[in-house]
Formats: sequence, C-alpha cells, structure tokens
Amino acid sequence: MDLARRFLFNGYACAYSGRVYRPKDITIPSPASAALSVAGGLSTAEGKRQRFLPYLSVGKSAASAKGQFDERKRAVEMTHGRIGEDALTSSTVCTATTEDISMDDGRFKVKYLHAVVHASSPSANNEPPIRLGRQTVIRGVSIDGHELAVTIDQSFLAVRSFDAIVKTVDRKRAPVFEASKECIYTSVVRGLTWVDRPHPDAVIDGHLIQVPDFGRVYFGELFIQRASWRMTLLRAHLGSPIGLRVGFVDVGANGSWYPPTT
Repeated sequence: MDLARRFLFNGYACAYSGRVYRPKDITIPSPASAALSVAGGLSTAEGKRQRFLPYLSVGKSAASAKGQFDERKRAVEMTHGRIGEDALTSSTVCTATTEDISMDDGRFKVKYLHAVVHASSPSANNEPPIRLGRQTVIRGVSIDGHELAVTIDQSFLAVRSFDAIVKTVDRKRAPVFEASKECIYTSVVRGLTWVDRPHPDAVIDGHLIQVPDFGRVYFGELFIQRASWRMTLLRAHLGSPIGLRVGFVDVGANGSWYPPTT
C-alpha cells in the first residue's frame, strides 16, 4: 500500500477535572472539554456552574480546539489531488476558560483563568513551532482574603525550539526549571506577589503557594517535549482537612506528519 504523506492534527483543551478523595469520594467531571480528530476542524464545549460544596464550586467554563490548513485555496487543490498534503502548512489553536473558582468553603478563590496555545505544522526536524497565546491570564486569586498577583512570563509568547529553551532560559529567574533529554518542566508564571497584606502563614516558592491546614497550589505548569506542549494554569493539591486533587485550564497541542520526516 502506498501511503500518501498526511498531517495528523492534535489539540485538546479541558476546563477542569479532578477528584475529592476525602472525607467523601466525589469525581469532578469536566463540564467543558474539546479535542480534535486527526482531520482537524473545530471542537467546542461550554459548561455551567458546578457545585461540590463545601469542597469546590466553579462557575462558567469553556473549551475550544481548532485545527486547519492555513491556505484554503491550496487545500482545495490538495482535495483535487493536484498537490500533496505535505505541500501545505497548518495551524492549531487550543483555548480553555474557567471562572469563579472557590475551594475549601471559600478559603481559596480565583475569578478568571484563560489559556491559549498556538501550534504550527512541523518543519523538517519534526518539531512543531508552539507558543503561548497573549490572552493567557490568571486573575483574581486570593487565599483567606489575601489577594495574590500572578505574572505571566512573556518570553513564552515567542516560538523557541526545545534546545533553544534549554540553552537560553535564565534558570536563576525561572520559578522552576527541570530538563532532561526528552522533557522540560517549567512554568509560564514568572512571579507570585501579594497585592496588599501578605498571608501570615502562606509560603511562596516560585510558582507554588503552600498554606498550612489547606494545601498547595501550583500556577502555570508547563511540560515541554520536542513535539508537544502541555500546560495547566492552576493545579490544587489540598491535603487538610480535605483531600482534593484538581487541575484547571489544561491545554495542549502539537500535530505531526505521517510518515515522519527522516
């Protein structure tokens, strides 16, 4: 069989999901998730408020994944068999939004989370150009009434290869940066600062805030592999007095050619 070279679209977005482990066992379903088929297109979903009181309450949410070839006229030529699919370029955009988050009977609140990831079809090295969308934002964060400002690292708005990120990142300024041959773990959040009065017991450690008798919250986690990004804008691990694991605004994209470039 002669396999024509084609592009496999891949992109997804999840508003949030997780689980309350104790004192009750409650699975938290995602009210808004989207994923592309290999042919691209558009996948969208919207969700209404969900309440898992007193552990968690979340307002409106939305998710979207869109993948398409960049030039429609050339794509039409491809459908006629006049040019090959590998003569085209493609773009994928994935977004997720979550509003009005309240955890642990209102102790921790977030007004608005929104993330955008852009990906383009890979060049000869099979590494797709991926970047953070400028609209990505974390707004209205507070713990026990103490407001926290979250700053997004603007350097992720530019496309950089896996190797370039490893070589050029300022590890002294990065809130977290761990790199292996195949994966980088870092954060798109540059800093966490108190807006007014600091929380008397909270500890800020890079992209992480820890509060006794509450738990830990991680901001802007990003896993970068040579052919993909996966970003979670907010991840909560509550350990006392409730056991809760939940991730908010989780998006990722890549896409690849098959057969791959050798």
